Amino acid sequence: MSPVQAEPVPPPTVEAQLSSSGVTMDQRAGIAVLADRIYGHVLRVVMLDRLYMVEQIVWGELLRLGFPDESGELATALLSEALHRVGYSPERCVSTIPDGISEDEILAAEYDDDCVFCRCEVADMQYRLSGRKCHDRQRDAEEQDLRQFFEQAAKAWRADNAEALRRFGLA
Repeated sequence: MSPVQAEPVPPPTVEAQLSSSGVTMDQRAGIAVLADRIYGHVLRVVMLDRLYMVEQIVWGELLRLGFPDESGELATALLSEALHRVGYSPERCVSTIPDGISEDEILAAEYDDDCVFCRCEVADMQYRLSGRKCHDRQRDAEEQDLRQFFEQAAKAWRADNAEALRRFGLA
């Protein structure tokens, strides 16, 4: 008989920690500002397009499992829980993969035939490495309008942030 492993107990929420520590209103305000700053930095370091892809795969898997999730609430909750778990995982602090190893090599080494996420990532990698992505003229034509939209949005963003960009010699 295998021993039963207890589920890890999640640490108390920020609110629970603040409530039990007797912080002042000024300290709470400072923590709120810090939380917003952390959120902004995390948004910059997370590959949001890949995160969105994962969420879409989750949604598809829920449908395949016969769970109706028309509004995507369960898919979003599962993704949110996974991100929460990452925040408390020891793996967030250190990578055991040496510098110089490509994302494709990591994918190959960690590939699992039974994992729909792995299969999707490998399909994307194969498409990218096949050269078809570079020669897909129809897709390029369809994306031209989108690229122009992004270029205009980038120009407007740079204009809105010109002072900050000049401060760092980026404008």
